[in-house]
Amino acid sequence: MHECVLARGQQLLACGAVLLVLAASAQSSSQDRETPAHYAVRQPIVLHGQAPAYRFDVPASVYAASRHDGLRDLRVFNADGEPVPVAYSPLYARPAVREHRQSLAFFAVPALATEQVSQDADGRLQLQRTVPDTPVGLLLDASQLPEGDWQALRLQLAEATYRGRVHWLLSDDLQNWRTGGQQELLKLAGGPGQTSIDLAGQRARYLRLDWLDKPLQLHGAELVWHERAAAAAVLRWSAWQRATPGEHAGEYLFDLGLRAPVERLEIRLPQANTVVNARWQGRAMAQQPWQPVAQGRLSQLGVASVALEDVGGAPWRYWRLLVDTRQGGLGQGMPELRAAWPAGQLTFIARGKPPFVLAYGREHAGAAPLTLDELLDGQQIAIASATLAAPMLTANRPSAASAEADNARWRKAGLWASLVLAVLLLAVMAWKLLREPAAGNDGADQA
Repeated sequence: MHECVLARGQQLLACGAVLLVLAASAQSSSQDRETPAHYAVRQPIVLHGQAPAYRFDVPASVYAASRHDGLRDLRVFNADGEPVPVAYSPLYARPAVREHRQSLAFFAVPALATEQVSQDADGRLQLQRTVPDTPVGLLLDASQLPEGDWQALRLQLAEATYRGRVHWLLSDDLQNWRTGGQQELLKLAGGPGQTSIDLAGQRARYLRLDWLDKPLQLHGAELVWHERAAAAAVLRWSAWQRATPGEHAGEYLFDLGLRAPVERLEIRLPQANTVVNARWQGRAMAQQPWQPVAQGRLSQLGVASVALEDVGGAPWRYWRLLVDTRQGGLGQGMPELRAAWPAGQLTFIARGKPPFVLAYGREHAGAAPLTLDELLDGQQIAIASATLAAPMLTANRPSAASAEADNARWRKAGLWASLVLAVLLLAVMAWKLLREPAAGNDGADQA
């Protein structure tokens, strides 16, 4: 009888543990699942064409509604409410190409000596070495040129007419040579000709030009090359924000209304011809302490604005300007401030059924978007363009923060209800278990 009671007790404990695990897992799964309703702003994505992936520009409204840096509260959902993979990539302007022309020094390349063994009248062997007077090519020195992309080598031939093939080689140390190519040169007296060599995609410190048909003479050689310019990031500018006075004299407060990674600030002082020492501070939220950013002299001579370069990409919404008032400060009026941040694009995989929606602005931060290399994983796929429709706003719609709070309260209440129900079920099962042995003992006594 005791063994039966022990077995039933173990079954009871096992059932209770299973109930608790199921209740907790159900609440956990409902808590982890993201839906567009968890986000403050939703914008439908309009697809253009058919492709496995789509790309669109990141609007400023994303940074205005974002509550976390790095776009960690941004997702793209399909029609079934499932998040799809998304990547962020900065947008760069096409670098400006600057063409340069540089005259190159050139030197004749002598031919190698030829050796011949002969026998004299007495039968003795003699070694005869002959050095031809005519050079076999030209060596052009490009070792002093800065970094750039070679385009063409323009030759100024001394001959009135010329036709012949040339072969060129490239080297960086005058010891190891690699083949560049060969081309026919043509120069006609008073007519058209072709005396330029295409060098696109090639570069070296030295270039050797050998003739294959007949020698040539040069008056000059000019190398055409393009300067390598780094691609600059495209910047997006916010609207001008007027300052509000702080608690102390010389204190000016700015609210940009967004949390973009600011790279540059531009300020318009209220009066022209102003020179003042100043300090810049910033913070992401109004409750946080101010963080120092930069200090120096604000000098606005004339009506031009003053730019503050290389802010460092700080995703700060609030900025404070502290100026030295001992020399008059900024005078009457309020300054205006605007900020610039790198423009970017979002690329997402079109998994699932359209329409797709961009959702952003959430209290709880998630994972940041992938990089484009991580998303594509080295594959070359077609990426079509997409645009964003107007934000989906509903009248009297609760904010994302209140919705998150309500969801958290409901999840907590559901978890406690599941736990209470499991405890009650365990109590009922224990009560039944305790009554059964008693009933069995009464029957045995009566017998």
